[in-house]
Amino acid sequence: MKRWQRNFDEAAPALAEYFGRSVADRSSRALKAVLKMAGFTVKFKRSVQTGLDFGQLTQDLQEQFGDTRRRAAFMARDQNNKATASMTRAPGQTRITQVIWVHSGVGKHPRSTPVAMNGKKYDVNKGMWDEPVKRWVYPGEETNCRCSSRPVIFGFS
Repeated sequence: MKRWQRNFDEAAPALAEYFGRSVADRSSRALKAVLKMAGFTVKFKRSVQTGLDFGQLTQDLQEQFGDTRRRAAFMARDQNNKATASMTRAPGQTRITQVIWVHSGVGKHPRSTPVAMNGKKYDVNKGMWDEPVKRWVYPGEETNCRCSSRPVIFGFS
């Protein structure tokens, strides 16, 4: 057992790097496929594709459009959240059919609806009913929403 443990310990860093790159590659391909299905033809080189690089996107928005840092930071966060929410529910990208709404807990005055949705399961293809806006929504979709979701994997608790 000690011999195998030592071998595994030596191989662990290389395995971790392999799996990390594999996930990143699949993630980038999935993002490109989702954007292509949605009709985007722009080549994304920053922010969402590079792991939610808010700082760089904020700087780019300031330089390109002359926005204040505060407004650019808000737009960067909001648009990244929307893109992440869109990728999470991309059709055909996953076999996960149900997810759990996770409220971010950020902000002094959160809307009551996302707080009430926290911890509840919903169909990934449908979303959760948001009574105040009178439509089905997903985490991160509404302006300034920082909520996310957690997949429900059947067979695991």
